[in-house]
Amino acid sequence: MPGFAENMDFGKEIIGQEKISIHSESIASEKHPESNEDAFFELSDKRIAGVLDGMGGHADGREAAQTALESLKNRFDKMPTNLSLDEQTKFISDTILEAQKSLRDKCRAQDSNMGTTLALASIWKDKNGERKLIAANVGDSRVYLYRAGKLTQITEDDSVLKGIQNPSERKRYNELLNNITNLTELDSTDLKYARTYFKMRHRIDQYLGMKEDDKNRKDITPSILVPNIIPIDLRTGDRIIICTDGISDNLTDREMEGIIKTNQNGNDLVGKLVSESQTRSKSEHLRAKRDDMTVVAMEVN
Repeated sequence: MPGFAENMDFGKEIIGQEKISIHSESIASEKHPESNEDAFFELSDKRIAGVLDGMGGHADGREAAQTALESLKNRFDKMPTNLSLDEQTKFISDTILEAQKSLRDKCRAQDSNMGTTLALASIWKDKNGERKLIAANVGDSRVYLYRAGKLTQITEDDSVLKGIQNPSERKRYNELLNNITNLTELDSTDLKYARTYFKMRHRIDQYLGMKEDDKNRKDITPSILVPNIIPIDLRTGDRIIICTDGISDNLTDREMEGIIKTNQNGNDLVGKLVSESQTRSKSEHLRAKRDDMTVVAMEVN
């Protein structure tokens, strides 16, 4: 299973009627308050939501995110009910690839290099009440799962860390970079390339709109975008956090976890995650990054 969820306890839980609540907030960077290059969507009836982070300059980044958003929503609106887990997973993968095609066609037509990341969460349920979270991403937007007081990153960024072949070592690097608050921590670890990876953490090798010759990964067929898709079991009370890097770059995973613990109301939660990220972005902190900030919270009640 790709991603960072392998050590979680994902015992099955069978339930009857459930309520899925979705809350979201998005703000533009102070560097360009007139143009938010992030985008998000919520389709409550389909139990799916996601975020996008446009790239390529203010106008192009916004257009990239909106183009992909429109493609995704149009196809998810038509997603059939009562799909099997495999069928829904394939539908999501095909929908992401269709968004890639739509955006790539526009890039060619406009001779543009614009692109966007994507992270989404879909809740699948079968006729017997078994539920799964299907998390997917392209780039460095993320899906997290909060369960029993612990926050876990489910998706894995398409970053330089994917070049680390040993999964446990890659996970250790990821946890270090997600929680670093002082450069001395990079020098005190036995992970000898920590400082290098920290400097390169914003480089991604997959995004919607990427050129067909952009692929450098050697573990998959070159020139083909491959969405990261991870299905895991869900439990009542689980909270799903979907965010762009304006949130996860500014806040550590531990800080996000603490905010979730102390904010039970969904609207309060997304508001606090954004406001704390915004406050951090204006500081001299090591993690400070002025950026668009978007977060969606889903809860299984």
